[in-house]
Amino acid sequence: SALQRFSGRGWLPGVEENYLEMSCSLCRSEAVDALIELDRERFARTYALECLWDCESSTSEAAIPHVPIERAHSRLAELADACAPRGAAVRAAALARLASA
Repeated sequence: SALQRFSGRGWLPGVEENYLEMSCSLCRSEAVDALIELDRERFARTYALECLWDCESSTSEAAIPHVPIERAHSRLAELADACAPRGAAVRAAALARLASA
């Protein structure tokens, strides 16, 4: 996305508003990618955990590396389960995050 050129610039309220108000799951996923590029730490504190329940797998996958492990251990374990109804990329990201703890 164009915001990658502004990585670390800081939070943009308009991007956050797009994330919060989008009903389109693919649009939310793009907003999450932008929030991560703009301020990874703030994203981790605010929306990373919530994203683990998003219906769009790419949103969960993007959030997994940033979610505070102490707040998300049980959800990450669910996502890492081979029986979880998520794709292989989400399972692999969850397993990697759990292994990094």
